[in-house]
Amino acid sequence: MGSDPIAMNEVERSLKKAANDIDDLIMKIKDGEGTVGRLISEDAIYRDLEALADDLRRHPWKLFWKTKEKK
Repeated sequence: MGSDPIAMNEVERSLKKAANDIDDLIMKIKDGEGTVGRLISEDAIYRDLEALADDLRRHPWKLFWKTKEKK
């Protein structure tokens, strides 16, 4: 009932690669790269999203009502 050493080596390599990929992703987020990184690191975006959420709580109809465009 021993395990295949070749298969275990492949699993180990795969896990190490996955861990490295996760580390790279976390570093990019911490550095403010990409959409998630910017959402986390930039206060202005956070404040804008909070204001939008507050406005939609007070005026939920804005999600469904399209205003007429001025010509």
